[in-house]
Amino acid sequence: MQTTLGRKCVKARSVAKVLWLLAPILAHAAVPWTSHGPEGGEVPELAIDPGNASIVYALTSPGGLFKSADGGRSWQSAVSGLASESVTAVAIDALAPATLYAGTYPGGLFKSLDGGASWRKATRDLDGLSLSAVRVDPTSSNTLYAATWEKGVFKSTDGGASWQTVMAGRTGLQTHSVLVDRATPSTVYAADWKAGVYKSANGGGSWTLSTLPDGEPARALAIAPSSPSILYAGGESGVFKSTNGATSWTACGVPPSSPRAIAVHPSNPDIVYAGNYGQGVFKSVDGGRTWSAVNTSLQSSVVESLVVSPTAPDTVYAGTRGGVFKSANGAAKWTAVNRGLVATQVQALAVARSAPSTIYVGSYGGGIYKTTNGGQKWTSSSKGISGVLPTLVYSVAVDPKRSSTVYAGTYSGVYKSTSSGGSWKSSSTGISDNISARFVRSIAVDSSQPSTLYIATYEGVYKSTNAGGSWAAASTGLDTTESRYGLAIVMDPQDPRTLYVGTYAGVYKTTNAGDSWAAVNKGLPKASSLVFALAVDPESSSILYAGMRNGVYKSTNGGGNWKAVNAGIKGPDRYTRSLVIDATNPQVLYAGTYYTGVYKSTNGGSTWSPMNDGLTSKMIYALAIDPRNTETIHAGTYGSGVFTTAGE
Repeated sequence: MQTTLGRKCVKARSVAKVLWLLAPILAHAAVPWTSHGPEGGEVPELAIDPGNASIVYALTSPGGLFKSADGGRSWQSAVSGLASESVTAVAIDALAPATLYAGTYPGGLFKSLDGGASWRKATRDLDGLSLSAVRVDPTSSNTLYAATWEKGVFKSTDGGASWQTVMAGRTGLQTHSVLVDRATPSTVYAADWKAGVYKSANGGGSWTLSTLPDGEPARALAIAPSSPSILYAGGESGVFKSTNGATSWTACGVPPSSPRAIAVHPSNPDIVYAGNYGQGVFKSVDGGRTWSAVNTSLQSSVVESLVVSPTAPDTVYAGTRGGVFKSANGAAKWTAVNRGLVATQVQALAVARSAPSTIYVGSYGGGIYKTTNGGQKWTSSSKGISGVLPTLVYSVAVDPKRSSTVYAGTYSGVYKSTSSGGSWKSSSTGISDNISARFVRSIAVDSSQPSTLYIATYEGVYKSTNAGGSWAAASTGLDTTESRYGLAIVMDPQDPRTLYVGTYAGVYKTTNAGDSWAAVNKGLPKASSLVFALAVDPESSSILYAGMRNGVYKSTNGGGNWKAVNAGIKGPDRYTRSLVIDATNPQVLYAGTYYTGVYKSTNGGSTWSPMNDGLTSKMIYALAIDPRNTETIHAGTYGSGVFTTAGE
């Protein structure tokens, strides 16, 4: 008879055998990603707790909501319980500051009663709408207003449980922000991105349109807290001011032009701050008659939100495309305050081949970030990059033979660094002055002759044979507007005269180093022909992959024809933004998708498996492989920075 101990031993051996047999499967199923920064990101809205100025909320796009309890020194994610990390609006109840509201898309409106520690659904009335602003009546916690992009303004009188339309939307109506007059809360304003400023004197019962001079749109709106009849509005050409409750407007002095954010001193209506889209922050101390740029140490020129502390009016926060900045001296000098706020919108990743711990990030609004220790610490590396919207960086490439030489493709052309990103100089001689040609989406460097480079722009392909010293158009055959809109460019690793460019009109190929191009689109979907990513098999030039809105496509004859290879990639929309191939085993490749994260194939794209354990964002814009350890993968997300996995 078998003893109890014997039965236990048999059972233990059986469990051990099962676990041993399942080990490869379990390892494949759990490939954890680790967040590695960089800190910062796009911050379109900021809110300060009126009862405690140390508590600040930062809405990031699309990374969610963050909270600081120490005046911006550190931040924690505050999205627990939200159905979507795409938070589009935030509001604080002034009478009960632990009560917050968050508008999400497409999840609707959520409410927190514990300062953002947890959230619950507030209503289903606003589901599916893009909430651009939520405001609580400062004298009544039950009364709220919500502005939507699609259907105008809604009002709630029961703490957000139910909503009624108070200003019906019409085609083209884009209501951006809502303000409630603290002194007379029945007076409500709504800034419209197309029409101007709407005003209601009866709590939304009826509205009157107050047009800005020359019919300009209202892109920003602020009330002077100490004098509510004074308002400032941001139009296309500059700041406008009303001293009679939006009955009439006059133009303020210039600059700034096209401000996206305005904030007014809590006790002095003549002190005003305006955030500009590309030129930073401006300040006026004379009611808008004159302005001065106040950008010392402000590392991002794209400013989207501004708030002034209600109790310490020299303390100003700026929400930028590069994170949150704080000034304690009335904007004379700024300090980045982003510890824990990881919301960078990564556009590009580049790993130095000879020093794989050195990684560069090109971001949407934060410029270039660099790490030399695999992402443990990042530094801003954008010194010298200027021009129009200099912090918008869409592509980065490292010289394969000289890692100190790095190229960046920006909204304003090509920049080159010979000091490992320490400083940059414009390298755009010969590129058309047309802004479309300056919009550099992708860079390809000849690995055998690194002085030869190609760039894909929105005005075609350009080529340099002197390491970016000068450029010449190389777009013969890209004859349509759609084919000149370049999104990705890659070189055949075995034949540098053969390149492919992904465009708005599919894939084009050259076999003569860019002298001429021809479409190679047989089998690609015509209804959605944008090609965001390309990858060529390093061992077989005839095999290449294209990432498109419809997923991944593969060609085995150099682009002669294509077929979809999407088995295992989830969702009806397999929107693929990035592709990389393991150079040591080209059967292994990775796809980064816009909606459903990272996928891996071990059989040349025939089947795919998701690998998203640990990812807090599944919007993958860039992928890179460590050249010395190909199981180490870096994923650049749109809104949550860089994640790294050490593989299986």
